[in-house]
Amino acid sequence: MPEEREDLLRETGKKIQLKREALGYSLEDVHDGTKIRINFLQGIENGDYSGFPGTVYVRGFIRTYLQFLGAEELWSEFLPVLSEGMEKKRSDELVMGSCTPPTKGFKPASKLWLFVLLLMIVTGSGWYVWYSWEQSGISLFDGKDDHPVLLDEKHAVVEPVEEDTLVIADRAEDAEVPSSLEDDEKAAVEDETPEGEAAQPHVPLTTAAELVGLTEPPSETPAPEPEKKEEGSLVITADGDCWVRIREGDKTVYERTMKAGDTAEFKVTQRYNVVYGRGGAVTVRWNGQDIGRPGRGVERVYYDPDGSTGKTD
Repeated sequence: MPEEREDLLRETGKKIQLKREALGYSLEDVHDGTKIRINFLQGIENGDYSGFPGTVYVRGFIRTYLQFLGAEELWSEFLPVLSEGMEKKRSDELVMGSCTPPTKGFKPASKLWLFVLLLMIVTGSGWYVWYSWEQSGISLFDGKDDHPVLLDEKHAVVEPVEEDTLVIADRAEDAEVPSSLEDDEKAAVEDETPEGEAAQPHVPLTTAAELVGLTEPPSETPAPEPEKKEEGSLVITADGDCWVRIREGDKTVYERTMKAGDTAEFKVTQRYNVVYGRGGAVTVRWNGQDIGRPGRGVERVYYDPDGSTGKTD
């Protein structure tokens, strides 16, 4: 690599080191937030890329480091130097091997025998059903009417009884009841009624359920209880990689790199000072309300038990 490119890489790496120190991060903090080895981080800051595995890894490490520091504007200074100075990836030669044509398989057998077998099964089933009917004395329906003609053991024809004939016979029996019985019943009822008393109309009685329904006032639907405010509730949800550190005074309450889908919940009783390595990769819910993302790069935010929140220097 020419000396001019090495000087440019060292100058740009020095800018990254100054940016990291201005934010108050150590190399261990950057390692925890990006999972990049410390020797690679030192190589980026010193402009020495001899220990890196390849150009793809160099670009990926530098890009991740700049995103963690919120200094992506320095990427435009790295890109032309890396494109010219790093070794190009060699294309692998394709090795053509000899191959033998696939062996011919057996020809598919004719499906005619399947059709013949199916035809034999259907024919045998039909013959068995017909033979069973003949042995049990069951005959097909008579073509003259819809009623089946049954044969008994002596092959005598047994005609079914018509339903209409039974209905007519029942009606005739009902008509033969003498009407004088109805007159006798009416006379017996009149004899049992005392003289001088008129027939009283039937008045339906009022049930107890109806009486209770008249006296009880209509039930009132209780008003819904107001929603309780979640005081001091802090919920952080990550949709990307983000290093988060939470301190309560001088005490570190939480410190880790959150992955996409991770959620962390806290009950704030004293002021929480939170540092987000990538504010654009998390969403915050404070006191039961979604307040969005804290920012894009490295963000420092405080949360007080009284519900107030804001950014710190």
